[in-house]
Amino acid sequence: MPSRALGALCFFIVALSLDAQGVFYVSNQTGMAFEEIAPFRADEFDYTLEIVSAGKKETRIVREKGDAEFRRWVYERGSNGRVQSLSLYEREALTSVESYNSDGRITSVEYIAAEKTLEKTEYQYIGKRLASSATTDGEGGLIHKDEYFYLISGALRQVRRSYPDGRKESAGVDSSSGKIVSTWYTQGEKSIIQRLDSSGQIRDREIWQGEEALSIDSTNRSQEGLAENQKISDKERKLDIERRYGSYGELRSEITTDAKGKVVSRSDYEYDEDRRLVRKNFFSSGKRDRIEYAYGPDGKKEAEEHFQEGRLFKRVSFFPEGESQEELFQDGELAVRVYWKDGWKRREEILRGGKVIREREFK
Repeated sequence: MPSRALGALCFFIVALSLDAQGVFYVSNQTGMAFEEIAPFRADEFDYTLEIVSAGKKETRIVREKGDAEFRRWVYERGSNGRVQSLSLYEREALTSVESYNSDGRITSVEYIAAEKTLEKTEYQYIGKRLASSATTDGEGGLIHKDEYFYLISGALRQVRRSYPDGRKESAGVDSSSGKIVSTWYTQGEKSIIQRLDSSGQIRDREIWQGEEALSIDSTNRSQEGLAENQKISDKERKLDIERRYGSYGELRSEITTDAKGKVVSRSDYEYDEDRRLVRKNFFSSGKRDRIEYAYGPDGKKEAEEHFQEGRLFKRVSFFPEGESQEELFQDGELAVRVYWKDGWKRREEILRGGKVIREREFK
């Protein structure tokens, strides 16, 4: 009898211990619950999840190697069992708080750092539909406001965003798939409209100023989503641009014509078997020019040479660690050499007869 009583007592103590600690699972960084395990095995796995329930509060803690807290979610539920708030902690620091109404719809999201609010979004509903939302900064200043519009069926049709400085944006939504099919936004006095295909890539793009179309751009794509050809009508400059692409989406040619259909410029692109651009030929203003590209064994570009009417006038050599060298030729003779580092000019040399006659350092 004493041994039975002792066994029952041990079982009771273990049960209390497990209740205080919660239930443990093998997990990952995102807090997914896989296999349930005993608490003492927590340090056997990279990540474990502990779920502790106490009344209307539930806490989920992800730990690394069973010790350091990696991420924590704290759920507070209402009398109807729905989540009223969700707090997220990263490395024990509070990073966000979400609040919900009695229907389970989100009413606010607050992002926090160093115990201060960085940004907060509050949502307003009409009935069960989200009508608008406003995002403010840590001082309460408006960042942007969104308005939501629906079809008679109740499906979301459009989202419109406005900024304090007057800029506006909108996104159209396909009612059947829920995907964005068009976007609209302003840049100063101009409005840009973009229509997307089923893969989310731009199919048409229009730029308007008031009632006047400044540019219309349309792109045809293959079933794989690769561009095949593109036509741009630049109403502002009165030019039409047509681009043609190769079998793997690489640009092959670009032709620009004026309002009378006359070719203003043409560019053709050539590639090697590794799909690297090796030559660009272009014709403009009666002149024929080209650029040739060379690559090293590692596949990185080593040099490019620029020719005008068949004569070399510039050579650029690329080196490791952001360094490059630019050589300019005049009548076939090296005239100027410029050294660059991380996009900044460092030194310039003037040459005559192959000799440096003047140089200048840049700091």
